[in-house]
Amino acid sequence: MKRISGGLCLWLMLASQALAWGPKGHQVVGFAADIRMSSARARREVRHLLKRSETLADACTWADRVKGGAFDDESRAFLRDNPKHGDFHFVDLEHTRTSYDLHAIGARPDDVVQMLTTCIIVLQGHSTRFTPRVALLLLTHYAGDIHQPLHVGAGYIARSAGDGFQFVDPAGNSSAEEDRGGNSLIITPLVPGGRKNLHAFWDGDAVERTSHGASPRSFARNLVRVVPVEPSWRSNGAPETWAEQWAADTLRRANAAYSGITLGERHQKPGKPPEWDATLPSDYLDNAAAVARIQLAKAGFRLAALLDSIWPD
Repeated sequence: MKRISGGLCLWLMLASQALAWGPKGHQVVGFAADIRMSSARARREVRHLLKRSETLADACTWADRVKGGAFDDESRAFLRDNPKHGDFHFVDLEHTRTSYDLHAIGARPDDVVQMLTTCIIVLQGHSTRFTPRVALLLLTHYAGDIHQPLHVGAGYIARSAGDGFQFVDPAGNSSAEEDRGGNSLIITPLVPGGRKNLHAFWDGDAVERTSHGASPRSFARNLVRVVPVEPSWRSNGAPETWAEQWAADTLRRANAAYSGITLGERHQKPGKPPEWDATLPSDYLDNAAAVARIQLAKAGFRLAALLDSIWPD
């Protein structure tokens, strides 16, 4: 077994530099973006594309809700035309990478970076890949996903010389197996509710731990009020280049999310992906909550900035 280098200092450094999610995390992003949007035109366009009863927070959950199957004509059409839509939510880049590259191991033409960029281009009027409304629904969700560290970074695992398991660079190890963004890392200690994978912890437990049970709306208001916007949160260049910038930023948080994890035994059931027992450092839960707090605040800020940029006054 091998312990990945780094620890509390790395976590705190990333959090201080400003540095998802389940339904609550995505709603938090939507509420925060709604507070932060400054373009009156963007507000009009968003309101025009949403249904009368929908909020931006509601829109942020649509791409996950449609995973459960069709619930209206719009969702039926989307599922018919996009049977592999579940792959649109993530990219499995090796977690120590520092930038996004479409040709890197784990990147795909339909990964979250590419699909978020496509949604931006649709809303700019330069593509008909989706309807403008569906593009908005997807964009609001993927803007949250791309800030969840394990929706961008992944671990690649191989047996070590000592017959244990370690994280490796897949480009230099043909036997490396992917942990699917932490879905294959089973973390039983420390986490309430018993057996759980690391990805599920980040989607839900980290959000609950940092929000202390507050509602999505009130927690979003708190984030906007108390978490300062760092210069590094601002994106450069044309909006259609922002997804790659965000992915590169999130990779740094993914690297921290793997810091200190110790790998144990490998298990595999017939027809299922392999899984590994994984032990977290004692301070992991609080550190993860601190990072989740920053990432949610950042995602809300960046979603608002993106909508303002697509539809400026």
